[in-house]
Amino acid sequence: MKYSNSSKILLFNTFAITLATFMFNPYLVIGAKEILSIGNEEIGFYLMIALIIGSFSSLIIGMKSSKKSLLPLLLISSIGSVISFYFMFISNEFGGSNKWVFLLALVCLRIFMSCATMVTRTIHMITNINRDCSKLFALAVTVFGLGSALGPLIGGAVFESKGFLTIIFVSMVITILAFLALCCSLFFIGSELKSNNDVDKPSNNIAYNLKDTWTIMLSSILFFCLLGQSLSYIPVQISTIGNASWIAIFFGVNATFLIVFSLPIINKLNKYSLTLAHKCSLGLIFITISLIIVPYTFSSIVGVVVVAILYSLGEILFSTYSLESLRGAVKATDAPKAVSIYTFLTTSLGLGIGQYVGVLLLDELSPLLIACVWGGICLFGTLFLKRLCYEKSCTSLSPKH
Repeated sequence: MKYSNSSKILLFNTFAITLATFMFNPYLVIGAKEILSIGNEEIGFYLMIALIIGSFSSLIIGMKSSKKSLLPLLLISSIGSVISFYFMFISNEFGGSNKWVFLLALVCLRIFMSCATMVTRTIHMITNINRDCSKLFALAVTVFGLGSALGPLIGGAVFESKGFLTIIFVSMVITILAFLALCCSLFFIGSELKSNNDVDKPSNNIAYNLKDTWTIMLSSILFFCLLGQSLSYIPVQISTIGNASWIAIFFGVNATFLIVFSLPIINKLNKYSLTLAHKCSLGLIFITISLIIVPYTFSSIVGVVVVAILYSLGEILFSTYSLESLRGAVKATDAPKAVSIYTFLTTSLGLGIGQYVGVLLLDELSPLLIACVWGGICLFGTLFLKRLCYEKSCTSLSPKH
């Protein structure tokens, strides 16, 4: 199926930003702990706060934004990311205040990254509003996988030879190139946004989005809580139980699987009569199993690969079908607002809290109790998705007027 030129351009931009981010993120807990001289729990708390502030800011901006402001927001987010990386890179020059400069720059980076994610998803939905976007979202996962495959490999080589600050510098250079490429594409994206006149004025009815999408929103929070373990629980466990160099292998396998199998898996599943909720539930189950077996498998590289594959299956299924479920549940005029709420709830309450919970569990609970936590999150997520199936069934059975 043919998608908009804007989506094709933004897929390239997504690759560049993902590459920069995944050079940086997998080594953030370890690198920040070293240069700031703080413990796992403290850095986990700071990272959670940075994600929450960034996503909350994105929510406010998204709720107040019109279609005309989407492109300027994307440009501001792109150049803002460059500036944030720059201040993290020079934070050591601020002496005793270096921790606060680094953390403030990290918060700003999360704000700009969250806004860029929100705007990108919104433009995808607006410029393809009458198309089935499941394959587009799967392609986005593939592009994300390519960036997240190369990022940790490059980041790992730089980290071992030059240190964490050099990773930040290289990430900044990549975001500069992404910004320049985006500037060259302004005409194409702007013209397609203008052609969609039906979404000029987003609705002010917040209750509509919350009422019609609350089940997918809540299950997405819980899934992203599990997904957040790639930024904390998984890297720390790899370095503790196995070998720190395996961090790059985990992300490399994860990304390779996303690149090779995202579209084939989605194409295959689309042939079956499973509901979107059932497909999302499968994603939750796969990622939960991957986390439960971590303490028993990370002593060998084979175990790291197995966890990465299961984790990747969950990521492909839920990331694709939760967005497609959201797209099908809202009107075109509500797309920017719905995406803003989704982005905030997932990358703030989900990813942020999950990242903090991961490092907290490492210090407080046994592997069995940790497994119970992961299982409980999965159970509640699948219950919300079961409710989604029930709501859609009731809608289909209701009389038409």
